[in-house]
Amino acid sequence: MKKFCLCVFVLLAFVGCATTSHFVEGRNFDENKMKNIVKGSSTKADILKLYGEPIDKGIDEKYNENWVYLYAETDSQYNAWTTDSKADRRVKKLIVVFDEKDVVRNFVFSDSTNPMKYDYKGF
Repeated sequence: MKKFCLCVFVLLAFVGCATTSHFVEGRNFDENKMKNIVKGSSTKADILKLYGEPIDKGIDEKYNENWVYLYAETDSQYNAWTTDSKADRRVKKLIVVFDEKDVVRNFVFSDSTNPMKYDYKGF
């Protein structure tokens, strides 16, 4: 019985030191709707109907207003017993630039998945 209890304790210790996490930033959006954005024609009202309120608004150096839609998702695994800790991060970003008449001047979209490797040798 002592051996069984010891095995259970050791197993729980190893399992307890391995963690996973899922972290989300921003609000997910449908990049397929971008086909409905027409430079020189779509308005702020059109973009609001497609994507809702942006996560951020700004003004560029030419005084054009820009709206930012961002979604980032990180899945990570950490094991205290090894240095085999890693994470995958996906970031989708849509920036819409408007002219002085609130019409889409330009827009840019990026979607990237970046694997990340962590080195915890300092612990």
